[in-house]
Amino acid sequence: GQQLHEQMDSLALFHGPYLHTDLPFKKGKSARELVQENILSESFLKLGDIQPDRKLYLHQESAVRRAAAGHSLVVTTGTGSGQTESSLYPVLNYILSLIENGNKGIGIKAIFLYPMNALVNDQRSRLRKILADYPQITFGSYTGDTVERKKDVDLDKVRAEEGCDIPENELLSREEIR
Repeated sequence: GQQLHEQMDSLALFHGPYLHTDLPFKKGKSARELVQENILSESFLKLGDIQPDRKLYLHQESAVRRAAAGHSLVVTTGTGSGQTESSLYPVLNYILSLIENGNKGIGIKAIFLYPMNALVNDQRSRLRKILADYPQITFGSYTGDTVERKKDVDLDKVRAEEGCDIPENELLSREEIR
């Protein structure tokens, strides 16, 4: 730290103040550890793109534990602190637990509300990665851009716009989502 500041001060290009990028969030347990404790469903480890051995932040772990115990939660935390995992992991865990216990009934299990389409699109991309190999869970985004009928979905156009494959469990029309 100090040597970096001295070096930067000696160069005419840089002048303080300096921003530190290391985040102050305390680490908790990993998803794999929470599965071993029976907090997270065993099926959680079958999901894609979750990095099961990466340590969660403590507030993420706390959110997962509270939700698993049947409590409601409100998460308020800073940018870059993993708000998505704090809400998405408990919801996915709930749905996976239902499936493991034989409840495979059709119906909406969760709704995420976002104030802007950009956030919806970002989260949809994440869900594609997480759920691509878990077809038992369907998902979709319902915005002003969502087409009405399944027959009107141009899958080639969607693939081109999104720049990726669309998993079979993604619902692309309002009709399918309803």
